This record gives sequence, C-alpha cells and structure tokens, in this order.
Amino acid sequence: MPLQCCYPNAAEPCRYELKVILLPQRTEITDAEENLDESEVREAHLAKSLYYIRIGKKEEELEQLKVTESKTVVVGQNMYLVFYTLQIGLFYMDFDIISNSIDKAKNLFEGGVTGRGRTV
Repeated sequence: MPLQCCYPNAAEPCRYELKVILLPQRTEITDAEENLDESEVREAHLAKSLYYIRIGKKEEELEQLKVTESKTVVVGQNMYLVFYTLQIGLFYMDFDIISNSIDKAKNLFEGGVTGRGRTV
C-alpha cells in the first residue's frame, strides 16, 4: 500500500508553514519589541531560530541566530547560541562554522570564568 501525503497539493505545506508558524512568530516578535522588555524579544527571536533549525534552512538558521545573539546579554545564553551554531556546522559539515563556533565558545568561556563580562 503506497504512502499518501496528508496534503493533496504540493504547495499546501508551504501555506501551512506561512499561516500557522511564521506569521504568528512575526507578530510575536513585533509585539514583544513594542510592548515587552528585552528578554521577551530575545525569546521570540530564539523561537524563530529554533524553528529554522528544526526545518533545516541553513542560511535562515544562521541569520536568525545572529539576530538572537545581538539581543542576548547573558554569557550562558550566548553559549547556547554558539552550541546551536556548532550543531549546524556539524550537521552540514561546514568547517568554517565549526572552527568559528569553537573559537567563540572559548572566548565566551574565558570571559565568563574570569568575570571580564561579555566577549564577542
């Protein structure tokens, strides 16, 4: 028995993605920027980053992680973003991303341990 797709039309998943996932995230980010503080803005951007990681869009993943990183102040949260970037590099076997992520993780770790604050 052949497997049947739940979408009769090939464009249906794209419409679903746009209506159900991306549009609410855009409005959530806009609402957070207008009405909430920086931590909620960061969380909204992180949710969008994790969505792109889940569906495997490399360029969007990296771009959204950079946006999320620009909204992040805490070193530990920045480390999580670096680990996500490292995970992307390992998945796509992109050695430039891997080496940059390792260097950034070392700098963040050294800066956080010595108390020098956030390093980039």
